[in-house]
Amino acid sequence: MKNIILAFVLLSFAAGCSDDDKSNNSNTNNVNNVTAEICDDTLDNDGDGATDCDDTDCTAAANCSTNNVNNVTAEICDDTVDNDGDGATDCDDTDCAAAANCSTNNVSNGACDNAADLAIIENPEVDQDAITGTCTQSCFFDGDFLGCVTECVQTDTGLSAGCSACYGGTADCGKTNCMTACMGGASPECEACLNENCHPAFVTCAGIEGQ
Repeated sequence: MKNIILAFVLLSFAAGCSDDDKSNNSNTNNVNNVTAEICDDTLDNDGDGATDCDDTDCTAAANCSTNNVNNVTAEICDDTVDNDGDGATDCDDTDCAAAANCSTNNVSNGACDNAADLAIIENPEVDQDAITGTCTQSCFFDGDFLGCVTECVQTDTGLSAGCSACYGGTADCGKTNCMTACMGGASPECEACLNENCHPAFVTCAGIEGQ
């Protein structure tokens, strides 16, 4: 009987040692884990709940220099790279809101909103509206009316192709929507029709109100 009891005691002791061994040898997913995190094996080696580049232990790892929550690299706002790994690049990153190249004051709002075109538009000797009217008449029966007016405006004003296309678009809009109102030439009715139907699109295209 004593031997049986002793056997049970020994078995219980052995079981306890086995549990202790398992507890001490299990180094994954516990706070006492001292295993170093490997930063590129998709495993949570140190058992802290974070894997690879999402683990703070991997902040300095070469493969974790971008695109992870621990990245502390500053965003460069003009290199087309997501330097700080937050999923936003250059001016789309809120970190670049104050960058000179991302300021709304420095971003062109339209095809005519640039130094070269504005110099021509602000020149009182170049009447873009009058030239556009003349080009409209000369191109009226052209199969590519819009293209014809655009090329004509560009040639006669020196404006860029993109800016000239905005004036061509106004002419095309006028031909489509204001033919009757403008049949007699420049008139309050014609101007009202163009302002209502065509001018908003011109402002969007050109980024300016006009001459």
